[in-house]
Amino acid sequence: MLTSHVLGMVCGYYLSRFDEEAYVSLGYVTQQATHEALGAALGVAPTSIKNWRDEFDPVHDNPRRGWAGREMYPSRRRTIEALGDMNHSELLSLVRTFIAEPSGPVAREVLGVLGDAGGEDADDANAYGLRGPTGVKAENAFVAYHAQHAVPIRGRLIDCRWDQCGYDFEIQGESQSAFVEVKGLCGDSGGVTFTDKEWDTAKRLGDAYYLAIIRRAGAAPQVTLIRNPFGKLQAKMRTVTTIQTAWAVAERTLRIAEEPIE
Repeated sequence: MLTSHVLGMVCGYYLSRFDEEAYVSLGYVTQQATHEALGAALGVAPTSIKNWRDEFDPVHDNPRRGWAGREMYPSRRRTIEALGDMNHSELLSLVRTFIAEPSGPVAREVLGVLGDAGGEDADDANAYGLRGPTGVKAENAFVAYHAQHAVPIRGRLIDCRWDQCGYDFEIQGESQSAFVEVKGLCGDSGGVTFTDKEWDTAKRLGDAYYLAIIRRAGAAPQVTLIRNPFGKLQAKMRTVTTIQTAWAVAERTLRIAEEPIE
């Protein structure tokens, strides 16, 4: 992919994930003005910024449906994997850096991580679901499904998504508990990816652990449950590179700032 397309895709991801907060933070008043400013800075059409945003909408909690029902391109999946752990402040800083220096060192580092993600027409035989947070829409679909059907077991649903315990929900039944990890897919096909923590937890909990696959997470979700995925599924280890924000201080700067200890 072209550098400008990679950077524009990241901007689209940011706008989709944080929606109104993102537009307000960038300060261009309207959405159209934001798309035009980003497009001008990166050398892409404003409509491309909007289209990239819309591609990510099915996995984010915003009022748009985006490109619901369309299988996500490998490059978009890779972007979600690489940026999923970044918070709003970090992504805003990243986008602002792209605007100021679209050919600068930060842009080149991002390109190094995402540049091999594959293009729009790439044929990805290993189309995986989204790593890490599967999207609020998929998780909400499971919450609604459990409230209606009381499966995999009847009981009190406890939200564990922010506890980093290897599953998204615990269901406390009368005599036992079930632990559910939710994975969302934009369309009807694709595999899923477990973090190392999730896979190890699935191994440890065995039959008490369930994988909830939410197909068509953006619209008309379909829920499928697999009990004891570690025992039933064959998995292949993958190494995922993520983008993190770090601040580097050169040795010369350190030495200038050092004060002798008396």
